Amino acid sequence: MILDKHCGNLIKQIHDGMQKSANNDLRGRGLTVTQLNLLLSLYDSPDGELSLKQLEQIMHVAQSTTAGIVSRLEQKSLLESVPDPADKRIKLVRLTEAGKQCCIEMETQIDVAEAKLLRGLDENETRTLHDLLIRMAGNLQD
Repeated sequence: MILDKHCGNLIKQIHDGMQKSANNDLRGRGLTVTQLNLLLSLYDSPDGELSLKQLEQIMHVAQSTTAGIVSRLEQKSLLESVPDPADKRIKLVRLTEAGKQCCIEMETQIDVAEAKLLRGLDENETRTLHDLLIRMAGNLQD
């Protein structure tokens, strides 16, 4: 197929396939990939909390979208919002214990999905692919 010769199309096919599979897996938990990405951003943050503005920048979405995602995850008791003690105008978001547990469980599933994606590649090929993808992502920053 003609589209298979373009790297961008192949990357999109891989992304779309992984996102579809992940959303199917997450449906039973009542989550989406976008919601999980937000939870994992909080889980990986040094202080365990981020401002709405920081989440907006990490997620590359509008403030209203970020606020909606946070609101839905609060309703599921996976995170909580609190005012910043230093500046009450700033809203901080942090994981609840249930949110932390969800992230721990989901990291295992992410590892399984990654192993499936990389099946058939040896360690050197995997490392090379990873390095190339990082360089390609960096090219988009120009």
